[in-house]
Amino acid sequence: MKQFFLSLTAFMMIGCGGNQAKRTTEVLGFSSAAPEQREILLTGQRAYEQYCAGCHGADGDGKGPAAEMLLTKPRNFTQGLFKFKLTMTGSLPTDDDVYRTISNGVSRTSMPAWMLVPEHERRAIVQYLKTFSSRWQSEKSGQAILIPDPPPFVGTALSIAKGKRVYDDMQCKACHGEKGRGDGPSAAELTDSDDNRIKPFDFTTGLLKGGRSVKDIYRTFTTGLDGTPMPSYGEVIPEEDRWHMISYVLYLMNRTKATSAELAYAEQELSTTVKKEARP
Repeated sequence: MKQFFLSLTAFMMIGCGGNQAKRTTEVLGFSSAAPEQREILLTGQRAYEQYCAGCHGADGDGKGPAAEMLLTKPRNFTQGLFKFKLTMTGSLPTDDDVYRTISNGVSRTSMPAWMLVPEHERRAIVQYLKTFSSRWQSEKSGQAILIPDPPPFVGTALSIAKGKRVYDDMQCKACHGEKGRGDGPSAAELTDSDDNRIKPFDFTTGLLKGGRSVKDIYRTFTTGLDGTPMPSYGEVIPEEDRWHMISYVLYLMNRTKATSAELAYAEQELSTTVKKEARP
């Protein structure tokens, strides 16, 4: 393990050589704005080459010298696809979305939290990343969704029971498995936008890549994870049902106070209610 981190550190320190002049020209060409904007981009380029290129590559294609060593492959910025964002699926993230990921890192991957990098450099990296994909020249960032405070029923036995029904109805178990262990029948066939093997999340591990808060889970269910098979449910599942599904996921993660007996009773009550409503 120590050797791995030493090797990774060495890779991160590798310079970009001949690519640097080429990228500098592209960066300056990308910015037809004021000189201060060009300076921001060049600051971002220097910071990117120091902290990011070892994994993400000098050209932002996710093929840096350390990439082959990593189980979770680095983001390919040339596609303009970002997983963790408050904008709806298919749209570009906001600057704050990208800044948040750079600052907080991504759990269960080799992407660290870069909080020790000065804020102005992190924000400059956000602008520099836009030079890797032409999407940023022809599209604007999407509209960020507003995440409401969780309703008081989240985590209750009845909400968990309702959430399990939503989980089953939406075929979440096809990927994540009957018990949320990431072992569904489709799990072995899943790939990301670069055709890299990708595993569905095992909810029983409790460690989410995009953040562990209830609002983080709501964001993922609502906007999806672009570049992966995880879809957006913002326009498919009513908001209340998304909260119920969050309750069920929290239960799988052992983050609710509901007991198995309470859940069994709630499931029975829910089943009775559904049958009554189905009667002519």
